[in-house]
Amino acid sequence: MRVEQSSLFGDLNNDCIVDISDLVIVAGAFGSTPGLNRWNPVADIDHDGTVDLGDLVAVIAQLGQRC
Repeated sequence: MRVEQSSLFGDLNNDCIVDISDLVIVAGAFGSTPGLNRWNPVADIDHDGTVDLGDLVAVIAQLGQRC
């Protein structure tokens, strides 16, 4: 699932809340890098070319935030 990133940090699906849906996006791409089928650049929060624990923690830290 690829979606454009919201202006709300951690809101990966643009629904104006950081919640489990955003965590699912990161989880679906977890461990991926560009070129792999699971790769989703939206899930690469820190733009380091890998969806990893840092990206997951970044979303977790924002849970419950709203636009």
